[in-house]
Amino acid sequence: MRDAVAAHPGAVALGFALLHLAIVHQALIPTLHFGGDNAAYLALAESLRGGGYRELWDPAARSHTQYPPGFPLILAGAMTLGVKPWVGFKVLVGFFAAAAVGLSYLWARRVAGTGTAFGVAAILTVGPGVVDQGRWEFSDPPFWAMTMLALWAFSRLAPATNDHPEDATPAIRRAWIAPVALAAGATLAAYVTRSAGLPLVVAAGGWLAWRRRWPALALFAAIIAPFGVWWWARGKAYGAPGYTSFLWYVDPYRPVLGRVDAAGFIHRVASNIGVYTSQHLPSLLTGWITGTQALLLGTAVVLLALAGWIMRMRRPDVAEVWLALYMGLVLVWPREWAGERFLLPALPMLLVCAAEPVRRAAARVRMPALAGGMGALVMILAMPTLRLELLDARMCRAEYGPENPYPCLKPASSDYLGLAAYLRGRLPQGSAVMVRKPTLFWAESGYAARVYPFSADPDTLLAAAREAGANYVLLDYTDAISTLYVAPVLMQRPQAFCVMRALGPGRATLLAIRPGAEQMPNLRGRPGAETADVPFSSCTREFWEQRHPAPPPG
Repeated sequence: MRDAVAAHPGAVALGFALLHLAIVHQALIPTLHFGGDNAAYLALAESLRGGGYRELWDPAARSHTQYPPGFPLILAGAMTLGVKPWVGFKVLVGFFAAAAVGLSYLWARRVAGTGTAFGVAAILTVGPGVVDQGRWEFSDPPFWAMTMLALWAFSRLAPATNDHPEDATPAIRRAWIAPVALAAGATLAAYVTRSAGLPLVVAAGGWLAWRRRWPALALFAAIIAPFGVWWWARGKAYGAPGYTSFLWYVDPYRPVLGRVDAAGFIHRVASNIGVYTSQHLPSLLTGWITGTQALLLGTAVVLLALAGWIMRMRRPDVAEVWLALYMGLVLVWPREWAGERFLLPALPMLLVCAAEPVRRAAARVRMPALAGGMGALVMILAMPTLRLELLDARMCRAEYGPENPYPCLKPASSDYLGLAAYLRGRLPQGSAVMVRKPTLFWAESGYAARVYPFSADPDTLLAAAREAGANYVLLDYTDAISTLYVAPVLMQRPQAFCVMRALGPGRATLLAIRPGAEQMPNLRGRPGAETADVPFSSCTREFWEQRHPAPPPG
């Protein structure tokens, strides 16, 4: 059996990929994810199909500079072929996740041997958190697949035969061209898919320079540089805030807290290490999110991976350099945005590093099955959560239908999406709304939207609404943001608003901004933690498009 696995790596990789694809398919949920990035990708794909790269959800339809166009290009091509959101996007992403698992096996086999690769791929195939990432309409699985393709291609580079061309035959001199071109192309694809691909660009370029592979570095730069320069110049031309601009806030959702200092960065890194170790890493592997068992598992894997990375740095490849740079980026990112999806591309490398000290210890004590046994243990621990995940997905699919288009979402999220869908075609043409998640609101309602300012000052919100051409604001309860910023504005200046559609107490409510709202006085001071029963009048018919009757109360 072992000889068969070693002799047919492509078949083994395909087997893992197909098994993972089958599991992801069984875990698929038809409703869209409530994150918001997915709807942004949809809008950008629609824009690309029209010949631009603009934020169709925004009232100004601004040129987009945050997300590189790779994933929207994939979606645009799929939509041209007839693939439709959201289920079609999910199936497409599932194929990328399956490809990533197969490529992870091929890469791990080259850098750590067949046994370690088999265990790593098996864990990735059934990991509940990994399966969960593959069933949503996000760019992370494509980014993971392209990253693994690049690392696999770099691992295929022969020893530095091009360093001393006088010692090589013409065939050997040319042997590096194909793998370098493949590696550079995959690196470019990862970078075009997500800006987080930049650490891979830096790691690969730095490694080639350190190894003095100047021809390979020149080819790598020739492939990467055109897009990098164009994307940078485009961002400068349209006033992009920059990829790292969000790093400087203490809390991106509370700008009033100001910018983070050196001590704050240290605290953030320490906090992220804790949350990734105790929650996100064990969640990917076994589905455990909290608790002592999650903390113990995450700590064991992190300590083993750190020891293994140090061992492997004695003869580092691109993957070792990239892991340090990528995890550095993950750990300095605001904790409010931390999540399993950011750890996903690094997971194969973390597992390979964690297996390194185990493999060496097994060789010393002559227990070759030790590493495999630990991998099998992780798989066994993952199975109960995976089974529950598949059962939950089956229930969600059974509940899905016209009467329940958002099964298995939190009630507040369903309210948000349901109210947006209800409004489609009911507001005056060209309307815009101030909301918490503008891309999702646009996707479900068809109306332009913009995020309200993170300020509890009524004049600030009203000025932002006028600048956006928005006459409506949505109060929701999907998280604390709306109650932190919109609710205090409504409590201070209630006469400036009227209710368009309310789903009930503590549920999503659309309000219209009355004419002259900026000149109306505040009836009370800015509230603290207290609540108040503030009455609002219902909007009259002129706030609705004339050909539609006013909606029924509630």
